[in-house]
Amino acid sequence: LALAAREADVVSLNLLKAPRPTDAALAERVGWVRDAAGPRADAIELQLPLAAVIAFDGAPADAIRSALAGGDRFLATLASRLDVETLAASPLVLAGSTEAMAERLAGLRTEHGIGAVMVPMSQMEALAAVIPHLAGARA
Repeated sequence: LALAAREADVVSLNLLKAPRPTDAALAERVGWVRDAAGPRADAIELQLPLAAVIAFDGAPADAIRSALAGGDRFLATLASRLDVETLAASPLVLAGSTEAMAERLAGLRTEHGIGAVMVPMSQMEALAAVIPHLAGARA
């Protein structure tokens, strides 16, 4: 991350290997990048790969349970090492109504400076449904 902070225009902050992929772990990585970037920190676009985007009218944990019941293998791999509540609160997972997901993305931007996300191809349509709600989202 230090090399990327010094040289790259976009820095991806992958939490998949983090022992606890929480907002605190994301904040720690953002801090590392900002410290290493020095005066160019504000010019760097921070990007966050998302493990799942789950459109669901209900709580994020229920959305994850529904996706697991539907056979989402990648999410099942994550759930094998993290409990559903941790995943639901993690910046790795965007879950809930389109409005709630837009607010979560706005919060990631406000709290951590995340300007871009990356999603699995299979979940691009779910994310596309969130985009129209971003203009009105508040952190």
